[in-house]
Amino acid sequence: AYIPFFSLSMKRGNRQRMLVDELPEALDFLFRILNAGNSISTGLQMMGEELPQPLAAEFRRAYDQHSLGMSIEEALKDMATRIESTDFAFFVTAVMIQRQTGGDLSEVLKNISGMIRGRIRLQQHVKAKTAEGRFSGYIMVAFPIIMFFIAYALNPEYASVLVTTSQGRML
Repeated sequence: AYIPFFSLSMKRGNRQRMLVDELPEALDFLFRILNAGNSISTGLQMMGEELPQPLAAEFRRAYDQHSLGMSIEEALKDMATRIESTDFAFFVTAVMIQRQTGGDLSEVLKNISGMIRGRIRLQQHVKAKTAEGRFSGYIMVAFPIIMFFIAYALNPEYASVLVTTSQGRML
């Protein structure tokens, strides 16, 4: 009964990971579009056509919502609730602040992209540094179970005490 929920959860996690991994390149792409003199609306349309999936579908949906009359801010907020990423929330906040106060959105996007890349690099560095400790933990968890089966194979009477007596089962 749990298999569909587990499968759906794994697929959702993979999709979220892909969205977050592709976000710096998407922001760089939007940076180049804005530097070329295009509007944010045109940028959303081009991102929906040029970016890899699943990020392209999200930007295409935001552009379609904007084309049907929704403001860009609302379309991006809706997109942020679907993506559920703090990095994407930074992007949406930057766009909303820029639209209200003015300023150079392309430079803000460049800074956010650099920040996201730095955080991804830091996460990968921490994961690499802690890999040995995690592997040692896996071995320490599996060691007693493996030793029980080895002891049971070598001397069943000795190891069966853990299975047949109440004190053994409690241990």
